[in-house]
Amino acid sequence: MCTWVGIIVATSCSKKKKRFPLPPCLSQLCVFKTRKKVMNSRKTTIVANGSAGMVSRAGEGDWRSTMRTFREEVQRLRDENNALKAATTSLITISQKSAEKLDTVSEDNKMLQQSVLTLLEEERQMSSKMKKENESLLVKLKELEDRCVKGDKEISRLADLVDAERCRNNTVVGLFEQKLAEKEDEYQTELRLRDPKVEKLAKTLLEQSVQHQSELTEKDSLLEAERISWRLREEMYKKEIEQLNLREKHAQSTPRCSKRPNEVGITHEKPPLVPPVPVSTEEDAERGGLKKRRLEVIRQQRRMQDDSGSLTTLASMNKLKDLKESLRL
Repeated sequence: MCTWVGIIVATSCSKKKKRFPLPPCLSQLCVFKTRKKVMNSRKTTIVANGSAGMVSRAGEGDWRSTMRTFREEVQRLRDENNALKAATTSLITISQKSAEKLDTVSEDNKMLQQSVLTLLEEERQMSSKMKKENESLLVKLKELEDRCVKGDKEISRLADLVDAERCRNNTVVGLFEQKLAEKEDEYQTELRLRDPKVEKLAKTLLEQSVQHQSELTEKDSLLEAERISWRLREEMYKKEIEQLNLREKHAQSTPRCSKRPNEVGITHEKPPLVPPVPVSTEEDAERGGLKKRRLEVIRQQRRMQDDSGSLTTLASMNKLKDLKESLRL
């Protein structure tokens, strides 16, 4: 009976191992615990064998007590099994969490590795670009150095040319200055020779101006005399016009007086003494036209005098001469 109980315990342990396989990281701990349980079960089997021997020695034995102990042992094993199940489930959850954390950490590591790789790639590209730029800048610097060397050579050549041109220009300027000095001397001599001629011309011009002034004064005096004569003539013309107007009025009044006595019925033996009526002829018409022209000329002269308020110019003198000629005609 006791041997059967030991076999059942061993089979239960083996079944536990088959039913609930543990992860490899916790296999050693489970093995240690199973060994402990086997040792405890062996101890119980030995105690049971001793008690059974004692019972057999004492008498036939109580199978009910053995079954009770067996049931208690089975219940204990079930409790231990449940505890192991709970421990294994907790360990499994812990292992899953740890695995998830490891997965997240691995993903984070992968992401970090990728970011680091991208950064390294960018840095490598930047370094390559910088190298290329440095190489291009070095090439440009070499080109600039070559250009500077060429420019220095060109500047030195141009400086030599400028010095040569300056020397040549200095010589040319010296020759021109000599020629200008000679020409100035010639001009000075010519001016010295021309000075008496200029003085003679100035004297002749002064004499001519004096003559013109004297002529102008004479013309002014003549104009004044002509003005006076024109004024006298104007007065004479006015008087003649007044006389003519009186004669015309008298001639118009005489026929009216001759008609009145005839109308009343008075007759005269002799006609009244009446001055002879002037007969209008072509000569009188021409004279009247000439008088009118002269009056217009006088009016124009007065207007010109009022506008100017000073002596007439040569143009006005010419106009007066033209008017005089027209009147004479």
